Amino acid sequence: MKAIKIFGIMIAMLLLVVTMVSAVKPTDPVTFADGLTIDINDVDDQPLNTPLYLYGYVYDSATGVLVTNATCGVDLHYGIEKTEIFDTTTDFQTTVTMNATLFNQTGIYQSDIYCESTDGLQGGFTTISFEVNEETRFGIWKPVEDWTFPAIYLIIVFILLAIALAYESQMLGVLGSVMLIMAYFLVGATSPILFTPLLIVGFLLAFKFATL
Repeated sequence: MKAIKIFGIMIAMLLLVVTMVSAVKPTDPVTFADGLTIDINDVDDQPLNTPLYLYGYVYDSATGVLVTNATCGVDLHYGIEKTEIFDTTTDFQTTVTMNATLFNQTGIYQSDIYCESTDGLQGGFTTISFEVNEETRFGIWKPVEDWTFPAIYLIIVFILLAIALAYESQMLGVLGSVMLIMAYFLVGATSPILFTPLLIVGFLLAFKFATL
């Protein structure tokens, strides 16, 4: 019975990690004095080979009134060189769709949006940058760029497991095992196959300590 409860807690923690990885924060509108405010849906991460949809709203910065007849140019750039790979004109009364073929490479992308009122007296500009990554069933994974935190995290995990094994501590053992499993979701995107042992050993140790 105790083992079932412990595994239930482990599953709940894994679901929490998946939810945190998949979370996307909203963006704030960009306002231009005496011009137009352009509100674009935020794009933090974009899955590889997946279309992107931009939803836009244009407001009068002075009055806050929605502007439905503004002309907006939307383009898309890729990489450090900012190579333009997409360009269109819209009034944002319909969704701007960027086809999946545009996102066939991982890396940094940037979209610039320029808007102008029909009389040409008001204008606005905003830009969004986002990263295209490979997607797994657990969400979008990012390869580790700075190993400082993962290294410290893994050292703490191994210390906990060493103490647990030395003193046959069930509590520390289960905690260390769960942390080892979570380590796979922390660094696994760098090399899913290479770091698979973290996942396997974590589950084996969790079972061992849960049945002490």
